[in-house]
Amino acid sequence: MVIKMFISYSSEDIKFVKEIQLLVYTKFRDKIEPVISAQQKAIGVDIPEKIVGHIEECEWFLVLLTYHSISNPTVMHELGYAYGLFKAGKIRILPIVERIKDNAGKYVPIDVGIFFPKSIESAEYIDEEDKWDRCIKII
Repeated sequence: MVIKMFISYSSEDIKFVKEIQLLVYTKFRDKIEPVISAQQKAIGVDIPEKIVGHIEECEWFLVLLTYHSISNPTVMHELGYAYGLFKAGKIRILPIVERIKDNAGKYVPIDVGIFFPKSIESAEYIDEEDKWDRCIKII
């Protein structure tokens, strides 16, 4: 059985999303089907309604919490909707959190806001120097 996984991201992180797609298509073709709303064109369909429909059809919600995505209203809307489904036991959320260097040169997670304050330890953390390679291996 193929597991559908919605991928939420900022368009500025598209390079990483393409790497995830390539990994899924080459190594997990029969196990994971990535669902990326921006790549599924539908004429005459309300975009928020389309996105909600895509999230609801998935068992997993992978969100890339990067410097770009945490200020992206679409990503935050998708995450908020998925979080409601998560609380209802209808979806699992896999947050991938970018880490950046602070003023002292130490890597710290970006501020992910209100969505994962208690479960953030379960997230995967990616340093900007990793170039997301470790994350690709984890997925």
